[in-house]
Amino acid sequence: MTDLVADLRSRGLDVDLLDGTPATSSGGMILDSLLRLRAICRGKEADTVVVFPYGTFHGFRGSINTWLLRRSRAICAKAGVTHIPVFYSCVGLEMDQLGHRFGPALTVGRSGPNVAAMHLGIRHPSRTWQPTGNGLQRVLFLCGYQKPTSRALHDVLYERGLVDLLDAGNHMAAANIRLTVAVPFLRDARMCERMRKEIARRCPALDVELQGEVDPYALFQGHDAFAFPYRSEHSVFVPTSLLEAMSFGIPVLAADHAMYRDLTTVDSRARCGLYRVGDSEDLARTLYTMRGAYDEEVRKACVVSGEVRKEWTVERAVVELLAAISSMAK
Repeated sequence: MTDLVADLRSRGLDVDLLDGTPATSSGGMILDSLLRLRAICRGKEADTVVVFPYGTFHGFRGSINTWLLRRSRAICAKAGVTHIPVFYSCVGLEMDQLGHRFGPALTVGRSGPNVAAMHLGIRHPSRTWQPTGNGLQRVLFLCGYQKPTSRALHDVLYERGLVDLLDAGNHMAAANIRLTVAVPFLRDARMCERMRKEIARRCPALDVELQGEVDPYALFQGHDAFAFPYRSEHSVFVPTSLLEAMSFGIPVLAADHAMYRDLTTVDSRARCGLYRVGDSEDLARTLYTMRGAYDEEVRKACVVSGEVRKEWTVERAVVELLAAISSMAK
């Protein structure tokens, strides 16, 4: 969001960012933002309001999100201001529901009824991944969970899908493939011990390195492939880590989800190794296939890196946002 604001301002547009600061709770942040939004709209200080709701639409947070979107839309409608929701992720609503309840809207990476697609823009690194020359020997799994809690460990295993990678671990070991698991909460010795027990139970033959320091590009460069075994299906979600890996040019193995298929495929051509979600046997087979044609995987990843760097940019996201504003303001 801040990258979008910076680019919009560089184009000469007057942009205010309302994030609720200095409110201390999420509910307080939203209420504070709505009060400030109402004052801005009443003062005729804005002609367009773009709302980025938090990605959950079930339970208590879902109720807050729904309230935020309805209240902000009502405030804008009363003031004659264009209102555009942008969903960078969405859990708990299908695409047709999303468009029916909150459209017209923009969603990252997908389109649907009353919903237009928008690319997630990132600042791409100047350098690119270079192969080690040793073939496919080291696979990387990473995510950004910080808190050393039982819930975080559960989510890494069963939402982020590490469990499927571990269940394929003995197959990986038979092919002399090693695994690195990089998660910030592994700085905690107790979390390391719990992870070690999970590894010993599921894949005792696999050589696994645990790391608590997560510098994505440094880790990419030290490995031969990046694994993204995400299990949970959302209507909207293009993970930044997956986008960063494909931009950097490292070969990628990913669960085949519709939510980020605009990134992982183009014209029915797979941009990376794709396997059936939650299927550890298919994961192992896909990894074996990548290993057997690794030189081709490296060449493909290099081509994909160039494509992603052209398509998934902050500049393109801004152009798509401005086009939506122009269309909805008519």
